[in-house]
Amino acid sequence: MNVYAASKAAAWAFCQMYARTQGWPIVGAMIFQAYGPGQPGHTLVAAAVQAALRDQDFAMTAGLQQRDWIYLSDVVCGLTTVLRHNLAAGETIELGTGTATAVVDVVRLIYELVDGKGQPRPGVLPGRPGEDSIQQANAAHTLAQTGWQAATSLTEGLRQTIQTAQSTL
Repeated sequence: MNVYAASKAAAWAFCQMYARTQGWPIVGAMIFQAYGPGQPGHTLVAAAVQAALRDQDFAMTAGLQQRDWIYLSDVVCGLTTVLRHNLAAGETIELGTGTATAVVDVVRLIYELVDGKGQPRPGVLPGRPGEDSIQQANAAHTLAQTGWQAATSLTEGLRQTIQTAQSTL
């Protein structure tokens, strides 16, 4: 928990209150750990891809926290699906794959796919205080409510992200 997370939770509680009390058709989409081409360079996947492509080591936290990684095109499809469904006011739909993968494993996979000379350096940086150890979407609920589920595997999404990054070097 941090200030940013608390402010998002408070804003969503405010929106849900208006949905309940005023009947406003407000529906939320909680996007889990989105990644893909075009991300800012300071984000984890983009930074790790750039380091791997440059044959550099990648200093990181221990990376034991687990996240539900969702590829950009799946986010777009998920949001479009949410907009097209007549969901209950105040409903939250979680956009993720339903599978949690450790941050360190994602960075290792990036380096494996690039097959360069650098390597991840887990544990070099301190962890962030108050960070949840696991963040995983309830993909079964999303599928039941909307008929939508993520289609891109983590490996394929990272492969596409790396290919795009290689073309811009």
